Amino acid sequence: MTTDVSIEEHKVADRERGPYAVTAGPDGALWYAQVHSGRIGRLTLDGEHTEYLLTPDCGPMVIIPGLDGALWFTENRPHRIGRVTTAGVVAGYPLPTPVCGPFGIAQGPDGALWFTETLADRIGRIAPDGQVTEYDLPVRGAFPSAITAGGDGALWFTLNQADAIGRIDTDGAIRIHPLGGGGANSAARTMPQEQRRRARTTRPTRFRRARQPDPRRLPARVVHKVKNGVSVGIGTVMSV
Repeated sequence: MTTDVSIEEHKVADRERGPYAVTAGPDGALWYAQVHSGRIGRLTLDGEHTEYLLTPDCGPMVIIPGLDGALWFTENRPHRIGRVTTAGVVAGYPLPTPVCGPFGIAQGPDGALWFTETLADRIGRIAPDGQVTEYDLPVRGAFPSAITAGGDGALWFTLNQADAIGRIDTDGAIRIHPLGGGGANSAARTMPQEQRRRARTTRPTRFRRARQPDPRRLPARVVHKVKNGVSVGIGTVMSV
């Protein structure tokens, strides 16, 4: 049986903006990171588009909704965690490790946000008040990347260069599950308690006002069917 697919495409940026991760916000809109232009975008279901300017070279990556009603995202180049409210108020939280490369981020069952530090072999935790805790992994050069909350009350993450999946519970205990290969970084082990944690409280760097886009520069919404080819933009897909 063949199912036709209708794709509705929304042009949200030019080629240089780099729309990257996208998530559903608590306000019913879609929020997404523009990795090349240092912006967070908001797109309503009827096509209204708003942009919020960060620092131009901050490289926002993954964005998710938090339990506090705001959107949280990783800023890869300044090694910072960002937060934007649905009203467009933006704050940045610098991380204790100077060069850590935050990438993946997930809402934890403890009310905090958990994130990966790709360049530092650490998992980070940031509380809604901005307090940051970092947990060392028992492997080096592992490049922790994506992270998500598991049904067991722990956080699970990928180790891109170690061919492994990691697990960290909310107390900081870490276990590495190798995917095979028998390399030096593939042996499952638990981090000793005294090496698990280092914590430091940080504060937002500053608040920034939203920059509204020039409506004359926003391309029109496109609705079409795709059989061959690649779409660029933010779209909704539904079976018809």
